[in-house]
Amino acid sequence: MPKVPTHALVWSGERGVYELRPADPLLSSVVPGEEEPWFAWVATHASFSFQGQAARLNVLKESRLRGSGYWYAYHTSQGRTRKRYLGRTETLSLARLEETARMLVHGSGAAQALDQGMELLSSKLSPPRLPHSFVKRERLLAALDEALATPLTLVSAPAGFGKTTLLATWANLRPMRVAWLSLDELDTTPTRFWVALIVALRRSASLSPQFGNTVLALLRSPQPPPLSSCLSVLLSELESHQVHPAPLVLLLDDYQMIDDPVIHQSMAFFLEHLPAKVHLILSSRVDPGLPLSRLRVRGQLTEIRGNDLRFGEVEANQYLGQMLSPPLSAEEVQRLLSRTEGWIAGLQLAALTLQKREDRAAFLQVFTGSQRYLLDYVQEDILARLPAPVRDFLLYTAILSRLEAAVCQAVTAEPSIAASQQMLAFLERANLFLVPLDEERRWYRLHELFREALLAALHTTHPEMVPLLYRRAADFYEARGEWAEAITHRLAAADFSAAVRLMEQTVEQFWVRGEAATMAHWVLALPEVLVRKHARLLLTTALYLLNTVTLTTGEQRERVHTEVQQLMARVETALQPQSDETSYQFSVPHAGAVFPPENLEARAAEEALLLRRLRLLRLFLVSIEAPATGEGERLSSLQQEMQELDRDEEIIWQMVPLGYNFVLHYTVRQEGARLLSQLLDAKRQVNQSGSHFATIKVMQWLALAALEAGRLRLAYEESLAALDLIKQMAGYALLKGYFEIVLVEVWYQWNRLEEAHELLQTTLHDAAAWQQLDLLGGGICISDAGRDSQRSVVGGTAGTARGGTAGAA
Repeated sequence: MPKVPTHALVWSGERGVYELRPADPLLSSVVPGEEEPWFAWVATHASFSFQGQAARLNVLKESRLRGSGYWYAYHTSQGRTRKRYLGRTETLSLARLEETARMLVHGSGAAQALDQGMELLSSKLSPPRLPHSFVKRERLLAALDEALATPLTLVSAPAGFGKTTLLATWANLRPMRVAWLSLDELDTTPTRFWVALIVALRRSASLSPQFGNTVLALLRSPQPPPLSSCLSVLLSELESHQVHPAPLVLLLDDYQMIDDPVIHQSMAFFLEHLPAKVHLILSSRVDPGLPLSRLRVRGQLTEIRGNDLRFGEVEANQYLGQMLSPPLSAEEVQRLLSRTEGWIAGLQLAALTLQKREDRAAFLQVFTGSQRYLLDYVQEDILARLPAPVRDFLLYTAILSRLEAAVCQAVTAEPSIAASQQMLAFLERANLFLVPLDEERRWYRLHELFREALLAALHTTHPEMVPLLYRRAADFYEARGEWAEAITHRLAAADFSAAVRLMEQTVEQFWVRGEAATMAHWVLALPEVLVRKHARLLLTTALYLLNTVTLTTGEQRERVHTEVQQLMARVETALQPQSDETSYQFSVPHAGAVFPPENLEARAAEEALLLRRLRLLRLFLVSIEAPATGEGERLSSLQQEMQELDRDEEIIWQMVPLGYNFVLHYTVRQEGARLLSQLLDAKRQVNQSGSHFATIKVMQWLALAALEAGRLRLAYEESLAALDLIKQMAGYALLKGYFEIVLVEVWYQWNRLEEAHELLQTTLHDAAAWQQLDLLGGGICISDAGRDSQRSVVGGTAGTARGGTAGAA
C-alpha cells in the first residue's frame, strides 16, 4: 500500500466538479450526482488524496483477511494523526468524503468527543490557586479532618463565604489523595456529570490513568445501561483500588449547578454504596437534592454552614491587615465586621475600596456590606474607576464561565492572544476577583458574585453587545468542534437559527456519545416559531432519544418516553391549523428551503411526512415495550401498517420499520434467518449514507441473523468490520459485546477453540466488571473457562443477543 497517494481528487469551485490530478485516461473529473465513473476508478486503486470543499485528507485501503479490504481516512495536524473508518469501496461517495473531511478536521464523533474539551476540563480538575490574601482557618481545617469519619461532608453557604478557598487550602495542605472537580453549567446532564467525575477520580495519585475506562465507554454509549448499573461497576473498581492507607477524597465544588433529579438520585445511590476509604465532599450554595435527613440520623453527614464560615474578629483583622496599609483600627474592623456579618466577599470589597480611599471614615459610614450593595458598588465604583480597556475586557468576558486567553481574545476582539493573556495577568495582580485555576496561569474564572455584577452591568450599559459577545464565543467553540459550548452560547445569544443548524449537524454525534438527552433539552427549549420551521429536528431528536432506552430501567424508560412525547406533542401542535396562516411554514433542514403558504403542494407533502414520522415513533414505542411485557405478538397485528409507513427518504427513518421487522421475526418468532436478504439490501444502502447510527444497527442485525442462519462466514466478516468501526468511534460499548459474542460462537463452530477461548476470556473479563449490569443478558454465565465448558458458556449467546435486541429498533 503506497504511503503517499499518487492521485488527488480536488474540488474546483469554478467548475463545480471534482478534478482528478493528475488526470487518468479513464477519469479526469467527477460531477456530483454522476459518480459511477468515480466508483469504477477507485475500485482499481488503493489510495488517493481528497481535497474537498471542507478540508483535505488522505484515503487508504487496508487489507484484511482473505483479500478483502476497507477504506480509512487520515488527517494529520500539529503532529497528530486522526483516523476514521469509511468501509468498502461502494461507500466512497463524494458526500461521504466531504462529511468525513469536515468531521476529522473540525472535530466530530465519539472517538474525538472525549478528547475535545479535555483541555478545558483539565482546568476543573485541580483546586484553584490560593489568593494572595487569605486566612489559614485552622478551626475549619480541623473540622474537615474530623469529617473524614463520615461518608459525606456538606459545605453549604451562600456565595462569597469562602467555601472554595477553604477547600482549596485544605486540599493543598493535607497529604491525602484528593480528586477535585469544579462543576459548571455544562455538567448538568447525567452523562457529562459522571464522565467529568470519573476523569477527576483518575487524576488522583493512587488511581491509574485507565481507571474507569469501562464505565466511561458505557456512559458514552448510544444505548447506555442504567446509571445504577454503571455506578455499581465504578464502585466495584473503587473498592478494588483501596490499597493505599490514606482515604480517597472526592471533592465536588459548586454542586448548586446540578438540578437534574436523575443526577441527584444517582449520587444518592453512589453515596449509599461508597467504599469505606472513599469520602465525598460537596460544596454548594444550596442544599443538594440528597437524603440529608436520613444521613443525619445515621450519623453519616458532617455539615459546615454559613455561620461556621463567617469571619470572626481575629480572622477579619488578619485578613484586612494583609490587604490594607496602614491597617484599620480595632474599632474600624469591628464596624466592618458588624456591617458585613462576617461575609467574606463584603470584607474583600471593602478592603479593595479602602485601598484607594483617603476618606475611610466616610466610606465606612455608608458601607452596608450586603450582596445588593456589592452588586451596585461594583457597577458604580469599581468599574467606573478602571481604565476603559480593562473595564470592557471584564464586562465582555463575564459571559464565559472559564477564561483562557484564546477564547477571551475571540470574545473581546483584542488584537492578539498575547494581549488577552497580559490582561488576565493584570487582573489577577489587581486582585479583581479573578481566580487562577492552574499552575501555568492559563485558565481562570471570575468570582461568581463579581461575575453576576459584571453581567448585570453589561446588560445595563451595553445591551446591544450581549448577543454579539455570545455569538463570538459560539464562533470560537464551533471552530474548535466543541459543540456543546457552541450551541449553549448560540442559544444564549437567541441566535436560534444558527443553534438549530448546529443541532441538525450534531444530533447523531450527541447520540453516539450518550448525550441524546442533552440534545432533547436544547430542542425542547426552542421557541414555537422554530418548532414550526424545524419540526423534523424535533422528531429526529425523539428518534435518537428512543434509541437510548434498550437496556435502561423502567423509571428511565418512562422519563425518556415522557420527553419523546413532549417533542411529538410540540410538532402535533405546530401541525394544527394556525390563526395566522402566514406564520405557518416548514422547512427541509438539508435543503434549507422554506415553503410559503401559497405553495400548498409542498406544504402538504411536508405535513404528510411529519405525520408519518409521528406514527413511526408511536409504533417504535410499541416495539420497545411489547417484547418486554410478553405482548410480542401484538407486533404482528401492526406489521402491515409499519410496512405502509416505510416510505421515508432518510436512512435513519428507514431503520424504524427495519428494526420493527427484526424484532418481530428474530426476537418474537425466532426466525431471523428469513431476514438475511432484506438486511443485505439494507446494508448496501446504509454503506452509502454515512450514518453511523444506521450502519451499526444493520451490521448488528445482519451478524445475528447470519449466525442463526448458519452463514458463519458472513457473521464473521460483519462482526470484524463492525468491531473495526467501533474501534474508530470509541463508542457503542454495549454493541461491541454483541459482535464479540458472535465471533466466539463462530470460532467455536469452526473448531478454532483457542481463539474462541481467548476472546471469550477478554469478553468475560469485561463482563466480570459488568456483572451487576447483565449487559449481555442471562445467557452468559461466568464460570469455569475450560474447553469442555465452552459450549455451556457460549451456548446462550444467540438467546442472549436475541433478548438484548428486543428494543433495538
